[in-house]
Amino acid sequence: MDRTWEVDLFQDNLAGLVVVEQELPSRDTSVERPSWVHKWTEVTDFLTNQHLARLETELQGVYEERPIHARALDAASTLPMIVLTGGPCSGKSSIMQTLRQEFSDIHFVPEVATILIGQVGIRPPQGDAVAFRWFQKTIFRVQRALEEESLRHALRCAMRAVIMDRGTMDAVAYFPQGMPEFEQVMGVTAASEYARYNRVIHLLPPPAEVYEAECGNNSARTETYEQAIALSDRLHAAWREHPRRQLVSATPHPKDKTDVVRRAILNAL
Repeated sequence: MDRTWEVDLFQDNLAGLVVVEQELPSRDTSVERPSWVHKWTEVTDFLTNQHLARLETELQGVYEERPIHARALDAASTLPMIVLTGGPCSGKSSIMQTLRQEFSDIHFVPEVATILIGQVGIRPPQGDAVAFRWFQKTIFRVQRALEEESLRHALRCAMRAVIMDRGTMDAVAYFPQGMPEFEQVMGVTAASEYARYNRVIHLLPPPAEVYEAECGNNSARTETYEQAIALSDRLHAAWREHPRRQLVSATPHPKDKTDVVRRAILNAL
């Protein structure tokens, strides 16, 4: 039976973002990409209308810092926030997708940079240090806003945790001067950002032959294996001092890596 698609076109700061929606009879119903959509990123349960509204507000630059209401902050402090991070082809996206289908009582939030770059069309500036810093600050501000809104959403829906595709400290890996530059630009300390997250799960890249096989035909992945390793090392340095950080090495089978992440999440709960 054909089901109607609803298409939402956004303007102003979200110009270029297109959301196609379809009501399904149940969560288990399979969805096939319609022929008139050439490329998409599934955001079911990832990105709510409240998240989009907050994203629009952040891109307007209306607010700098908005503390969460005291009672909400107290409640949120008991709700685990878990970061899943890793370099190119580490398996992060596929693991997030698998676990999202398993855990209906956990709220999963997509990567902010992917939304801004892939969906909104805001790309990182090249060769302009000042513009690059502003770009990273925008990602940081939006990340903070989506984290706060995700915590509220999870609390309202009596969920057990929030899992983020990357955390604020991932930005450290992209600053030429690393942690000192990140702290200066964002006006925060590493300790304050570590305190936001209950656990960090860092997926290490696969061996070179696996990386080439999985990423060589993916036009979205332009990094060489050496560049992927270097980025993973910088992410390692960014999160190194977090007290509850776990490294997940490559395994012969992707399912094994998913099992390790699943156990780490369950331990955090």
